[in-house]
Amino acid sequence: MSATIRIVILFILHIVGIIGFCLPQYQALFVNITPIHLIIISIVLFWEKSILNVMFLAFFILCSAVGFGAEVLGVNKHFIFGNYHYSSALSYSFMGVPYIIGLLWVSTTYACNQISMGLFPHTHWISIFAAALLMTGFDFMIEPFAVKYGLWSWQNGIIPDLNYYSWFGIGIVVSLLYHKMVNDKSNSISSYFLLCQIVFFLVLKNI
Repeated sequence: MSATIRIVILFILHIVGIIGFCLPQYQALFVNITPIHLIIISIVLFWEKSILNVMFLAFFILCSAVGFGAEVLGVNKHFIFGNYHYSSALSYSFMGVPYIIGLLWVSTTYACNQISMGLFPHTHWISIFAAALLMTGFDFMIEPFAVKYGLWSWQNGIIPDLNYYSWFGIGIVVSLLYHKMVNDKSNSISSYFLLCQIVFFLVLKNI
C-alpha cells in the first residue's frame, strides 16, 4: 500500500469520524467504535516493510507494557497521572485500563519519534526530549475530547499538571526504547497520522 493511499485513508477516516460525532443520532455509535478506529489507523501507520522485524515486535511489546503498566498504576494508585477512571467506551479492560490504551502508547511513541528524528537526525538526546514533548502535547489535545465524550474522567473534572509531567517522563522512557530498538525515521505518514488526529480533536472539542 503506497504512502499516498495510506494518507488518504487517514483523512477519510477522520473526516467520517468528525461527521459521526457531530450528528447526535450517531454520536453514541462513534464513541463505541473508537477502539476499532484506533486499531485501523494504527495498522495504516505501521504498514511499512522496514518495521516488519523482530526488534520492532519487541519494541511494540515493551512500549505497550510500559504505557499500560503506568496506566494501571495511575488508575488504581493515582500517583501517576492523577485521579482518573476509564469508562466502558474503550471496550475490554484489565484492572480498569482498556487494552487498547497499550496500542495508543505504541502508535503515539512511534509517530512522535519518527517526527523528532526527522527534525533532529544527528542529536540523539534532543530528539528523545522533542519526542516526549510531542507526546505530551498530543495528550494535551486528546484530554478535552476524551473527557467531553466520556472516554475517561478526572476527579472533580480537573486535569492535573501531574498528568502532563507523567506523560513527559514516560515519553522519555519509551522514546529511549524506540531509539535503542527501532531507530528509524523512514515512515513518511507519521506527521499525517498525528495531524489528522489533532485536527479531529480540536474540531470536536469546539463543537
